[in-house]
Amino acid sequence: MNYITINDAYNVSRALTSSGNIYGLSSSNTDSHLMKNSEWGAVTYLSQSKYGQNGKEITINNANLDSGGTSATKAEGNAVASVYAVTGCTNNTTDGASTKTTIEAINGTSGNTATTEGIYTWNQKSGQNASTTGTIYGIYDMSGGAWERTSSYVANNHENLKIFGESVAYQGVNLKTTSTKYTTVYPHNEAGETNIDTLSQKNFANNTKIYGDAVRETTSSTAGTSTSGWNTSAWNADYSRFPALSDPFFLRGGDS
Repeated sequence: MNYITINDAYNVSRALTSSGNIYGLSSSNTDSHLMKNSEWGAVTYLSQSKYGQNGKEITINNANLDSGGTSATKAEGNAVASVYAVTGCTNNTTDGASTKTTIEAINGTSGNTATTEGIYTWNQKSGQNASTTGTIYGIYDMSGGAWERTSSYVANNHENLKIFGESVAYQGVNLKTTSTKYTTVYPHNEAGETNIDTLSQKNFANNTKIYGDAVRETTSSTAGTSTSGWNTSAWNADYSRFPALSDPFFLRGGDS
């Protein structure tokens, strides 16, 4: 979803097993929840394995439907309210700039021909390069598209933990400082510092013993700042920032 907080994403995911939900799911055979960092990481590893793209970089979803207006403004050329991302699209490059397009153009693709803006869709051969398997059966939007919110954070007491993620980070009025079944809390070290970039690197360095979540394992030895957890320090020199200060939650996949 576009324009949704971590708090709302968490609540929606849990509501899918509530009695009477529209999908007919039940808590007895379904455990719907907002993915943790380790679960997002598992998908990342599989995408790079022989069961996925086998080392090939996934192409980016850089399709943009944002008209620049408010959510109540109709996007130019679209019969829907303004949004900024649509799933399963790519211009078939790994680091493409944002490309404005329309729903009509996306719905009008056929064969393996891109829209006039150069966008391919999930059901086209070139569009499937944006999935984790390189086929129509993979997971799309791991690179680009909307940010994937995860129920993982640093418990640094910043007000944004409650404003944007109360259902994830709080039990009543109390901040949760230890991990649970559905959330992961990372150690932090923010004493005496107010610069978010510096703190991001300090918090990354404070988590040297945590693996399996596609954080430390995905740093790039060719990116210049490969051990920082900040800036273009991830695989393929992609963007990375460890949670800190006013950005206490992990966000994945929304930037190249």
